[in-house]
Amino acid sequence: MLFAWLVAFSLIAAACGSSDDTATDDTATDDDVEAVVEDDTSEDEEVMEDDEPVEDDEVVEDDEPADTGDAIFGEPNPAEGDPFVVGFPVDTGGEALDNIEAQIAAEATGEYINEFLGGIEGRPLEIQFCSTRQSVGSATDCANEFIQNGVSAVVVGATPFGEIIAGAMAEAGIPYIANVAASNAELGGPSAAILTGDVFATWGAPAAYLGENGLSNFAVLAIDVPSVKQGAELLFIPAYEAAGFNASLALVPPGTADMSANVAAISDVDAWLVIGDAAFCTSALQAVKAQSPDTPIYLTFQCVSADAADAVGGFEGVRVVQGTRLDDADPETALFDAVLERYVDEDLDGLGRGFMSDAFVATLAFDRLMEGYTGDGSAESVLAQVKGASAILPLSGGTELNCDEPALPFAPSVCSAGAWLTELDFNGAPTEFESVNTLGIFGG
Repeated sequence: MLFAWLVAFSLIAAACGSSDDTATDDTATDDDVEAVVEDDTSEDEEVMEDDEPVEDDEVVEDDEPADTGDAIFGEPNPAEGDPFVVGFPVDTGGEALDNIEAQIAAEATGEYINEFLGGIEGRPLEIQFCSTRQSVGSATDCANEFIQNGVSAVVVGATPFGEIIAGAMAEAGIPYIANVAASNAELGGPSAAILTGDVFATWGAPAAYLGENGLSNFAVLAIDVPSVKQGAELLFIPAYEAAGFNASLALVPPGTADMSANVAAISDVDAWLVIGDAAFCTSALQAVKAQSPDTPIYLTFQCVSADAADAVGGFEGVRVVQGTRLDDADPETALFDAVLERYVDEDLDGLGRGFMSDAFVATLAFDRLMEGYTGDGSAESVLAQVKGASAILPLSGGTELNCDEPALPFAPSVCSAGAWLTELDFNGAPTEFESVNTLGIFGG
């Protein structure tokens, strides 16, 4: 039944919907395509300094931090030669949403890979960013640009336009690697490798809680973007209803400041799930806590921002379930923090760690999956490498990625199924992590 929902999801969504060291006008024909390149930049190119977010058709040259003795990084192993080019869609430029954190983290991770890990098997990793501008049209333009530019793969932390971009990559035979995904084109696409089953773990967590406690009323307050809307209406809410739960869904447009009316329209709730970015979730939590102060709340980690703690009355007790974790006791969390500290000039306190960790995981996992690669950089050879490789998922506590063996039978592109549950403290920081299986509602 679940696979049938995924097929239906695909049909409805369809209805809705270089060898140089730098990206020049010959390879980037749209103003929204951007590149991160290596040290050898030609004289006639304009260079953006201080690692600021890429603007139209500008190039960022990798900095060379003076200190190379950090024990956490090891000895420098600089990449050389022709760049290995991947596309990376970023959800920036919209009126209501601007996920610049993903671009900042991917840039930093790429610089770390090129300076200390030898790039992609010796070749410098070049990341071409393209802004979706939070619109279907711009997301389609990004997909077309990646294809026209001949990228070897598309890598992304997460995007609400996965159905469009992953679908286009499947038609072109270009690998699509994402940390978190919700659309059918991503979860079941032939060229997709989805690193975690986060979407199922997150949606399944409230069902596990309700079942364990003999409760039945579930409500979702979610941002109204394509992947969330389609996944909720065609897959997840039907799954709850099929399992005997009473499920309510409130889809709220991005930028809505007061969600009191949306929450008031849903009564008698035993567990809430809130899905969105940090700005959306701030307004959502204010409304949910005002109406249901004692009801368990589940979030996606992208929701959490320490800057919002006071505004929402604290995150204490709110629950998060996901395949990766930011655990201060984990050496990989220390690596994540060190990469950001070394390569990012912006004030990290004002940036959302959820979106940044997604981009870090996706970029570093791609590098790990490419270990031992001997191909020519063609999309076909990269797809074969990714699908046949195994690696440790970054920030996971040791979860192994196996993209040639589906971790979830109903989502064949998913490479791992591990999940961690944590309750947050007042400021939104995780407390203790517990390994959990929240896939029962999906037959997992």
